Formats: sequence, structure tokens, C-alpha cells
Amino acid sequence: MGINNPKDGSWRKRLKTAVIGTGFMGRVHLEALQRVEFVDVIAVAGRELGPAQKLAAGFGVAATDDYRKLLQDSTLDAVHICTPNVTHYQMAKDALQAGKHVLCEKPVTISVEEAQELVALARKTGLRNGVCHNLRYYPMVQQMRRMREAGELRRDTVPRAPISRRVLPLPSYGASVGPLGNSEGCGIRHFADLSCAPVRPTPVLPQQRWSPASRTVHVSLPAMRP
Repeated sequence: MGINNPKDGSWRKRLKTAVIGTGFMGRVHLEALQRVEFVDVIAVAGRELGPAQKLAAGFGVAATDDYRKLLQDSTLDAVHICTPNVTHYQMAKDALQAGKHVLCEKPVTISVEEAQELVALARKTGLRNGVCHNLRYYPMVQQMRRMREAGELRRDTVPRAPISRRVLPLPSYGASVGPLGNSEGCGIRHFADLSCAPVRPTPVLPQQRWSPASRTVHVSLPAMRP
């Protein structure tokens, strides 16, 4: 089955995907996928069957406590990985090796070496291995990029981008500190990425300072140089 592509009249294949992860971001992805006309969610996978079944029931899909079983489904085209950071690498690797496209929540891995391995594996298999830095594609961010590429922005236009984020008690959005490798306030990665991607030709590493008393992460990007 498929749908008609309004751009050129071609017939677009319907895609089948599954969401791995039953927490906040798993639900966010499930809700977003309901609005994509040519994608069908067929299952939710979690570490425990109970939460997976509870979340899956609200969307009328199957549930499992073993994502590897999903990867054995020959009709499955892609997976969304919405799990703790330290699990991203192995899940993405397993999915790519099983012939599935991957859309992974940030960060793609917790080490450069693991990320490079996934890039090479995706290139070898011809599969997509995407990361959810979705704010890059907002119209205003794309306009900033076009202005920079056209030379309309001086390199000292944005000399510094200080950011502070309060880490709220669980289960609030942004409170992702824990033993599984999640960082204090995932939204910070979005802001740091946006400060780099549209106006800098090459990435830079943000400087982070954690204030235990106020439970706040302070992020500062190095000043832009001419």
C-alpha cells in the first residue's frame, strides 16, 4: 500500500516503524508519528512489558519488552530510539545490521568512536541513521544559515551565547540526570547545537558548569573569531 505524492504524482510506499522507549520522548514520537500520513506505527518496545503495553494500548499498537524481536520483523522499515543515552549505540547498531532505518534521540552515542562506527555502518548498509536535532530545520534557523552562507552575517555577530537551565524534579521535561548516562537538561544540547550549526562552519564544544545548590546547568559557547 502507499499514498499519492502530491509533488510529482508518484506512489509513495507506506513505511512501518516502531518506537523503542516508553518514557517522555517515546510518547512524543508516537504522538508526532500519528500526524505523518505515510507512516504506520506497528509496535512499542520497552525494558518492561507492563509500561510498554500501557503506552501501546493508547495508540492501538503491539507491545514487547525485547526490541530485538521487533528487528526480526521483515515488514518493519525503521525504528525510533527514545531510550537512555547509553543504550543508543547498541540499539542503533542492532537496527542497522537488521536492515532498519534509524531515527535516534540525541545524542546519537556517548562517544565519538561509537558515533563514527554507526556512520560507517549506515554508509555501508545504505540506511538512514538520523539524530533528532529537529530545531535545525525550523524556518528561522534555516534563514540564519542562508544568511551566513551568503556572507550577510559577520563572524562576530553572535560573540557569545550564555545559557542557563534549571533541572526540574522528575518527571518534568529536562530532568534527565541519572545512572544511565543522560545529561542534565537535554534541551541544552538543542540550544548549543543551534548556536553552532547556523552560524559556524565547524562545530564547537560548549563549556558546562553545574550548580548543585540551584540545580542549574550553565552553558557558554566560546566567542566567535574572525
